[in-house]
Amino acid sequence: MKNLKLVVFMFLVVLLAGCVPGTGIPNNPDTPNNKTPNITFEPNGGEELEALSGLKVGQTVKLPTPVKEGHMFIGWYDNEELKGNSLPKNYTYKEDVTIYALWLKQQYKIYFSSEEVDLTVLNQTYAFGDELELFTPKSDVYDFAGWYEGEEEFTEKTMPSREVYLTAKWEPKKFSVTLDLNGGTLEAGESTLIENVAGGSTLVLPIPSKENHLFIGWYTSLDDRGMKFLENDVVTSSMTLYAQASAIFLLFRIQ
Repeated sequence: MKNLKLVVFMFLVVLLAGCVPGTGIPNNPDTPNNKTPNITFEPNGGEELEALSGLKVGQTVKLPTPVKEGHMFIGWYDNEELKGNSLPKNYTYKEDVTIYALWLKQQYKIYFSSEEVDLTVLNQTYAFGDELELFTPKSDVYDFAGWYEGEEEFTEKTMPSREVYLTAKWEPKKFSVTLDLNGGTLEAGESTLIENVAGGSTLVLPIPSKENHLFIGWYTSLDDRGMKFLENDVVTSSMTLYAQASAIFLLFRIQ
């Protein structure tokens, strides 16, 4: 009888040793109670994913699709070098494994526009994170004041993860216009120097007077190569304009 009790006692000890502590449930590694990670994810810069545990050998699981800013997910690989074929989306578990994500940088476009000055530049394409080399447009009558995205100046140094629409901001250049009266005179208060003329603007010019002459206009030079400066012409640089007048010949009839 004592021997029977001893055998029963030893059987119970062995049985309990094979159970999950505190539960009395057999410690089967193929049951969901096994918390050892079966599939561990290495996202390579993407979002962190919780490892899959409690899988049975031969069980099929759907691998998650991670997210990484500015990148397209290509697939999961069972080696750190990302060689060979990617793993199927519906993956059959065979043994504990770490799998690695492969990514491809997304490409985005920058679109340029300008209201005051015509641009001939083409839109540019950059991969996410690439260093930006934005061109600086030129104008005879405006100073370039930067690229703007809406109301905010665009100051990014590398390509963001989106399409970008930029508009050039301009400040008019300031010029001076000197008037050469060519022997004529102006009314009191009128000046022969016009300062701070905004580039691209027109001028309202005074009309000088000269004895026995008829004023015919302002010209870009005194010789016949000069062009007449018309009322709808715009200022594109500092310059001197010359008054041109034709002599009036008076005829006297002698009685």
